Amino acid sequence: MAVEIIPIISKNNEYTVEANPDGSGIRFMQKFPNGYTRWAATIIDNGDEFVFAKLLMTGVEIQSFSPTMEMQLKNGKMPPVEVDNQVEANTPYAKKMFARYLYADEKPSGVIIGYSDGSKLWSVALCTEKDDSLLFSFSR
Repeated sequence: MAVEIIPIISKNNEYTVEANPDGSGIRFMQKFPNGYTRWAATIIDNGDEFVFAKLLMTGVEIQSFSPTMEMQLKNGKMPPVEVDNQVEANTPYAKKMFARYLYADEKPSGVIIGYSDGSKLWSVALCTEKDDSLLFSFSR
């Protein structure tokens, strides 16, 4: 069952993970105590590759990458295609991108981003909280 947002909580900051409004991928928003929310980063399905963009103090950094690793659990088994409490985006390139809690007990400290091509799950990136910022690791 899909949810609209997943929180990522750090010591002093709160982020949310949600689908891009146009369905192109998954985005990360930073929430401020005064209620203001701003875009922090996104991972977009660009057909043959993925594009990562993040907000810096000096502008926006953009890079592309092409993940090729199948997703698997620590025990080596394949994870289920559908889980409760995941953010989903049906991209224009016939992929279902998703963000799931990093830990099975749903601690809001990070997410796994992946996609389904219908039968298999593919790993795209891992996002965790580190020193009040978001830390991204990309699949190869």
